Amino acid sequence: MIAWLPLALLLALLGVGLLADRLAARTLPDRGAYWTRVLLLASLPLALALLASWLIEAVAARRWQQGWHLLWDQLHPGSTFGHLLAATVPLGLWLLALVIAAITGNRAASAGRWLAGSIGLTPTRHWLLAAGVAPLAILLAAGAGRIGAPPPAPAYPLALWALGALTAIALGMIALSHAPAPAPDTTPPRRRRPPTDSLPNWPTMLRARGIACESLVRWAGAPATPADPTLLPAALAARALPASLVSAVLASPGHCLLEAPDDAGQLEAIAACAERAAARGDAVVLLICPDEPAALRERLLAFLPDPEAATLLAPTTGADSPAWVWLTDAMTLSDRLLPRFVEQPRLLQRVGTLVWWDLHRYSGVLAANFWAITHRFDRLLNHRGGPPPRQLACVRGAAVAETQLSAFVNLCLPGRFEDAQTAIPATPSQPLDLYLLGAAGGPAQDQREPSLAAAAASVAAGWPTHVATPGSVDALGIARFRASLGPAADRLVEPVAAAARILEIDTETVLDLPDLIAQTGRLADTAPVQIGLLPAFGNPYVASLLQRLAREPDLLARRARRMVAAEPQPGVIKRHLLLALNELADTPARLDTSFRREQTGRVQATLRALADKHELQRREVRYLAGPPGQARLAVEVEYSSVLPRDRAPPLTSLGDRLVDLYDPGAEPVLTRIDPERLTIEAYPWRVFLHQGRRYRVSQWQDAAAIAGPAGSLRVQCRPEDRAVRTWRVFAPRLSATRGIDGRRDLRLLGRGGLARALVETTYREWVSGYLEYAIDPASGHWVEVQRADFAEVESLPLPTTGFLLQLPAAPATGHGLHSLAQALRHVFPVHVGVAEDAVAIVPFAGHADDLGTGLMIVDLYPGGIGLVQSLDQDLNLLLRLLADTRDWLANCPCRRDEGCARCLQSPLARSAMVDPLSQAPSRRDALALLALIG
Repeated sequence: MIAWLPLALLLALLGVGLLADRLAARTLPDRGAYWTRVLLLASLPLALALLASWLIEAVAARRWQQGWHLLWDQLHPGSTFGHLLAATVPLGLWLLALVIAAITGNRAASAGRWLAGSIGLTPTRHWLLAAGVAPLAILLAAGAGRIGAPPPAPAYPLALWALGALTAIALGMIALSHAPAPAPDTTPPRRRRPPTDSLPNWPTMLRARGIACESLVRWAGAPATPADPTLLPAALAARALPASLVSAVLASPGHCLLEAPDDAGQLEAIAACAERAAARGDAVVLLICPDEPAALRERLLAFLPDPEAATLLAPTTGADSPAWVWLTDAMTLSDRLLPRFVEQPRLLQRVGTLVWWDLHRYSGVLAANFWAITHRFDRLLNHRGGPPPRQLACVRGAAVAETQLSAFVNLCLPGRFEDAQTAIPATPSQPLDLYLLGAAGGPAQDQREPSLAAAAASVAAGWPTHVATPGSVDALGIARFRASLGPAADRLVEPVAAAARILEIDTETVLDLPDLIAQTGRLADTAPVQIGLLPAFGNPYVASLLQRLAREPDLLARRARRMVAAEPQPGVIKRHLLLALNELADTPARLDTSFRREQTGRVQATLRALADKHELQRREVRYLAGPPGQARLAVEVEYSSVLPRDRAPPLTSLGDRLVDLYDPGAEPVLTRIDPERLTIEAYPWRVFLHQGRRYRVSQWQDAAAIAGPAGSLRVQCRPEDRAVRTWRVFAPRLSATRGIDGRRDLRLLGRGGLARALVETTYREWVSGYLEYAIDPASGHWVEVQRADFAEVESLPLPTTGFLLQLPAAPATGHGLHSLAQALRHVFPVHVGVAEDAVAIVPFAGHADDLGTGLMIVDLYPGGIGLVQSLDQDLNLLLRLLADTRDWLANCPCRRDEGCARCLQSPLARSAMVDPLSQAPSRRDALALLALIG
């Protein structure tokens, strides 16, 4: 019986193995990877157990005699039962390994290559038969005859023989397996673009069509090292994705902060990550963007094999959704999805990877709400239990000191990315020729908007072109533009395939230009790529920075926009505590942990205030706290909220009592704003874009009647057909100003002797009309079409914070203080990550706390969003802003005392009439003051 046992065991192992191999061939693309896992799961534990058995025999003979090992056939040499028992463990472990490997599925296609050898040195895996299986077969044949040998001959351990047998079988299965054939490339063949020399000269062609085209600079190209195509799905292998990006997203299992230029392959890598996760199980990728998730989904679908692979996550989405990627925006996540995750825990359990898209776009007021949303979400993830999802955060640009990116990310996201950052430099992948475009009249101006006129000329000349949607054009205008191109619309392509690209550059994007265009033309067949830059109308400082590129090609590589991580504000904490406690009741201690310990005081105070106003329900909870045997009864208060969720506050607001802007002929509410910002965001006759449609605010006369305690909280808006832009004419005033941080000398600019102070103040403004501009069809330039005056309307008081930059020389310059304030209004939002209407720069004649005279930088959100505290932490930024302002004004080609439209005669400067005599700002006076202070 014992003599036949090795053969019986070998047949059993082999028979079960062949059956498992056939099943694996039906479900898994690479049996070699499967058998590699089986080998590890079966051979390694058995080898360790045998080693332990021999150690027990050597150091603990009594235990060995009691059978605490796998060598039962050695303990009872002639016993058939002992030999059967010794064969049972290897066979059982073999069966378990086969099942576990089948359930968990295979890893990436390269998982078995370390053993199978198919890494480019040989096209087959048959070498394992000679290198591994043959030597083991010889040993097994020699050892089989010694199993159960009677004393005094040494018997061969059956468990050791079984280890060799199952190892030989696994190696044989790997040797007979084949690497999966590459999936067929289903992407349509990339159309060959005509070479550059077969196309008309791009700048010459534009000039011939009436478009001004000034050559700026050529940036050299240095493409990044491409990723190994075998790591990517076949449809993405030809897109030349950077190897470092693919490695960070696909090879590393941990959190990762991706600092990269636009279009560097982030979406492609996320698509590959989602496809790989779907192959392993049902874990999905949840992608959260600032806005427009539907447009992002359309871009993502180009890199997924199935149109149902990505879907917009909605409250009606079921846990059995077949999609691999769920997309939503931050506001929808906060208002509708977080409570849905509580109601349907299975939805949250399916999330395996969490992607925060375009983090840089949250800079400013959005960050105040985004901070709270991410921490509420993290609270629900912790509550669900189990392993936390992997987090990827995508941000434009690299973490240089001027951006304060690390501080911004650490405040906004609960996860930590200090040791998991991947930075891709903004080095062009192709040589780029940069041009400054402008309207000069002529036949191209049939398209009216200059950037669309340039795009129409480019595609008509045969250039594959990408054009970014201009900020003043609505969705209907874009549809008309594409329809007007006819068949040439096929030449409008994605940025990486473009041979020419046209962008409107504004205050938010000018310092990000290297990251915006670095990947342009990565897949194009032409070089150099032509880049046309058209400064957005309204802030001439942007155009001056672009013009400086001709003299300073590396200018934008040296500067970066400071990101503002808005500090959690009382109104925001109140809003999101109510939402969080509506989702899940909690105790103060756990809330402190969820919303970060540094906010403990604010959280506790807000809880007490809400409870006193009966906006929260509370009950006592009792539980045992402490280690076993020493546990004590603990009593805490648990809070919950019954806040209705029918009216979601937008992320650009801070309070809980908001004014609705509505269109009576369309959706009930367009957007909602803080009452204190009524004259800023909804002044009479203002024109604005909302979700691709243009609206005009109807006239109103009394802010208190709308936004006061008994106000209607409603402002009517009407659709506007004309492509116009408006600026309010206003006079700001400050009152109740007091220093909150004392005065500190700052003598870094030489003769000026500057000082600074943080203050609390109340901001008001009086709006008396508006400036309206439109594009002149004859010239293509923006021109003033009217300055409308109406009865002055006063804003509600806006309690906020300010940063006073004291200028001792200001009294001697008179009108210079007002002029310098208007100049800084142009420069400030370019270098600091806030919108133009988020900050006011007001001349200040101190009357409180002996604050002196100077410029007050005022945070235009109720209570402030931490902007002035951010400035106080980076005084060098203020010095650079003053130097940038001086350079801009001094180098304006007009050389006129009063300035021109390229400096201080812009609509932004002309709209703020803060001087007592309502004089227009003066370039000469501003420069005189700047000369005195440094």
